[in-house]
Amino acid sequence: MPIKLIILLIVTLIILFSCAINKENYSKIEEKSMTQIQPPIAKQIITKSTFHGDERIDKYAWLRDDTRKDKEVLKYLEEENRYANSILESSKELKEKIYKEITSKTKKAKEQTNSLETEERNGYFYYHRNEDGKDHPIYCRKKGSMESVEEIYFDVNLYAKDHEFYDIGLMKISPNQEYMIFTVDTTGAEIYTLRILNLTNGNLLEDTSVGINYSEWSNDNNTFFYAANDGEKLRPFLVKKHIIGRNMTDDELLFEEKDKQFEVEIQKSKNEKYIFLFTEKQDITEYYYLDANKPNSKFKIIISREKRLNLCIRTNGEKFYIWMSDEKTPNGKLIETQIGNNEEENWNEILPHRDNTDIDWNFSIFEDVIIFTEKDIKLGLKRFGTVKFPSNKIEYIKFPEELNVPELGINSKFDADKIRVSYSSLSTPDTYYDYNIKTSKLEFVKQKKIKLYEPSLYESKRLWAPSKDGVKVPISIVYRKDKLKNDGSNPAYIYAYGCFGLIMEPGFHNNMIPLLDRGVIFAIAHVRGSSMLGNKWYLDGKLLNRKNRAYDFIAATEYLIKQNYTNKNSVIASGGSAGGELMLTSSNMRPDLFEVVIADVSGADLLNKMLDPTIDGVIYHYDEIGNPQEKEYYDYIKSYCPYENIQEVKYPNMFLRTSLNDPRLNYWEPAKYTAKLREFKKGKSVNILKTAMIGGHFGSGDWYENRAEEYAFALKILGIDE
Repeated sequence: MPIKLIILLIVTLIILFSCAINKENYSKIEEKSMTQIQPPIAKQIITKSTFHGDERIDKYAWLRDDTRKDKEVLKYLEEENRYANSILESSKELKEKIYKEITSKTKKAKEQTNSLETEERNGYFYYHRNEDGKDHPIYCRKKGSMESVEEIYFDVNLYAKDHEFYDIGLMKISPNQEYMIFTVDTTGAEIYTLRILNLTNGNLLEDTSVGINYSEWSNDNNTFFYAANDGEKLRPFLVKKHIIGRNMTDDELLFEEKDKQFEVEIQKSKNEKYIFLFTEKQDITEYYYLDANKPNSKFKIIISREKRLNLCIRTNGEKFYIWMSDEKTPNGKLIETQIGNNEEENWNEILPHRDNTDIDWNFSIFEDVIIFTEKDIKLGLKRFGTVKFPSNKIEYIKFPEELNVPELGINSKFDADKIRVSYSSLSTPDTYYDYNIKTSKLEFVKQKKIKLYEPSLYESKRLWAPSKDGVKVPISIVYRKDKLKNDGSNPAYIYAYGCFGLIMEPGFHNNMIPLLDRGVIFAIAHVRGSSMLGNKWYLDGKLLNRKNRAYDFIAATEYLIKQNYTNKNSVIASGGSAGGELMLTSSNMRPDLFEVVIADVSGADLLNKMLDPTIDGVIYHYDEIGNPQEKEYYDYIKSYCPYENIQEVKYPNMFLRTSLNDPRLNYWEPAKYTAKLREFKKGKSVNILKTAMIGGHFGSGDWYENRAEEYAFALKILGIDE
């Protein structure tokens, strides 16, 4: 699976959370906005287009400006921001209160996490820490032991001080610990510039290049390999080799991916013996390897794309260990094969494919053991398993709670005798253990202590909601037990994503505590399109099945109402990115079902976007959404696309958030949606659009402040002022 999707999983997990309708408060918000500023009304310019004989009229196509410099467009976005800020003024005090609650809990939790994530590497102990008043982490190391003198080798705050936006992509330290490659984006457009830092004197080398996604050092400490983008696009398609001190424009080209549906990545093995190059699209991967001690050698192929396999390959230095799946083995299996002798007849199956068990692609390999994750796809329950060398004996690691989310720590040391693992649940903070490889036992290390949080006051559980076609949809919920009422009067914050097979895991999130403490039930609807219940669950939510995502989300909401957890006047629906698109799709289908909708960086204008293959990611997403150049997909996408299906009905209160430089979900999608919604919607719902003029898909400014702002907006509408 591409790192981009992992990032996307990490980013959309971050977008979580937010309550009995109070009509008096609702009216005050609307009344106050009227006395300050009226909602912007976008001008209309008729644009006609015809595809497959279908003529469409778009009055707001002018809002798309690929340069991000059109004065009329920027003026409209600023007007929307002023209107949004006017509306948000009435919930400002509540926002500030929630913000303090979140940050007080998050700061302590972050400090504990940092202390548990020390990484030992070739005689140095690496870690990072955060300081009050500073937006970025400080990276440190100590030589020999953690009792040694601290060396700050990379204070991101110093580099970021002259930039409004500053995001570090990758950081890779050379084997001799003397140099560090890092990449940085200063606009939010995700075009990363590579720099090299000399760790001995703190100087930046002149070697630099723009549009770098992945990089790995060879073992000569003087050569590295990197994957470069397709011009100003996000797609990495070239692999080059750089020798320190040379001009990067002269770097040797080693690999070029010509199929625009494939993206290239490179990755070094944990034992640092090999560098892997792999190129992939949604379900097909091609793998190569190179001896990291021989940077002038050539990459050799392991498995070609003609096999039509989805792959992830690791090594212990003696063998390749390969996770693979295809149409016949959709839940994955794990095999081993000799390095350099990896033809299919030499494959030895370690973990076989099983119909009711999904084996995760992202396994980890150490000198004496493999740690893998698998899931019971009937119940959606995860667990860690191990394969011990040389016997290949399989054992399982058991945590105290059944509804848990297991996580593997950094664990960069290949010859480790203990491996750091943890688990959490919606009600239990991260709990850390060391897994003793020799004894197969867990040794308790620490449980995060969250300020003013007592786990026994909260309860999490799994529910199952029948969807439109009778399929049962899992829902993970958590609530504060002393705040739960059985009369349906509790507010509910319901989150969903459901795309690319990514799972919104029911783990612990500090951000939700202020909601739970105000009597809000937090729920994750594990809709189809994720792989919560295996690969088939994913397939049943993609391409010509994508409307199942909305059917499932609606069904989950209706179920919580039917079971007296909440009522439709107290539901906050929330999602980001593809989940934001899902929220708007669901709002078109059932505008009466939600009181508040929060849609962050949403794919609101899906049809027009997918019709334009020049936009970043469109071709890559044909396997997920479909290619509307084909009439079957055109008709289907049009049938649920949020922008195409706005109706003349009463809509929920909405908070849409976007970023001007977002290269994934373009700002003009929610901008066009908001403009059209204002034209068609009935009633007096409050609908705001807030655009970060600096930043990208992952936002800008203080993330916690943005979340507190959204929660306060929703809570205020529901009559919760404290």
